[in-house]
Amino acid sequence: MKNSFLSELRYELKKRKYDEIDNIISYFEEIIDDHIENGESEEDVINGLEKPSVIAETLAASNDTSKRYNHEFDDESQEGQQSHQYYDVTQINGETIQADISINGWHKSFVQLDYFNGKSSRMEVELKDDILCFKEVPKDAGIVISFFNISRNINDDGCSDVKLQIPYEMLKNIKVSTVSGDIDVDDIKTEKISIDGVSGDIEIDECICNDLHINCVSGGIDVNDCRSYKFVSDIVSGDTQIIDLVADEIVCNSVSGDINVCVDGYEDDYHVSCNKLMNSKSFGNGSKKLKMDSISGDLDYTFKK
Repeated sequence: MKNSFLSELRYELKKRKYDEIDNIISYFEEIIDDHIENGESEEDVINGLEKPSVIAETLAASNDTSKRYNHEFDDESQEGQQSHQYYDVTQINGETIQADISINGWHKSFVQLDYFNGKSSRMEVELKDDILCFKEVPKDAGIVISFFNISRNINDDGCSDVKLQIPYEMLKNIKVSTVSGDIDVDDIKTEKISIDGVSGDIEIDECICNDLHINCVSGGIDVNDCRSYKFVSDIVSGDTQIIDLVADEIVCNSVSGDINVCVDGYEDDYHVSCNKLMNSKSFGNGSKKLKMDSISGDLDYTFKK
């Protein structure tokens, strides 16, 4: 299986005209051998990796990004810890690869962004009118390896955690995403929050907004003490835990992960719909909505009042 996997990966990389094919093949051959030496079967190791086409596509996209930006640090002061303040910001758009994202509310009138520029990746930051944008960009293919289920750090000098402190009730929209990092949002008041993650965990605490939307693949979703007119979560294999949520419309979708929802409200106020493969139930005539869907995950809900 290993030889077949590596041959297919080489073909997919070559098809996309990737520059460092031999290095990538050697890297994957090494990590496969390492896991086999640690007692895992070759089949389990291969199954734990993404498909060669997905790996190649990700690496090719990263390679293109690196070419679009000049990542050579002509000014050494660009490396290391960075801290910046921004005024009159109403929206935040952020993307990271493996860096964690932490967003907290505070009473000051400006947004403060703290991060670290390393040797293997850096943060591209731009203020477009009233929109603050940040993006973790790899300098080489090494950092992209952390996209995959089986991984190890090639270089420890990548971007560290991104920390945002934002004014209460001044922002209209917060949209952040990560591949393997965790996202933690705490004590935020805004109109809309959109969170996207692949393998990292997502935790939302004590936030107030009109629209809260969370997408995740294999990480967990943990929401506590939040208020939102509309709440939507979509997850593939991770679990969803929602405690003390106040919302008029709650929609939770899962493929194989479990969903546990505790609504801070009266059951009589809700129309409840639970759908699990061939087992569905619906009851209640309330104007508010709780809808839970899963293929194989367990569905559980309670009302606090």
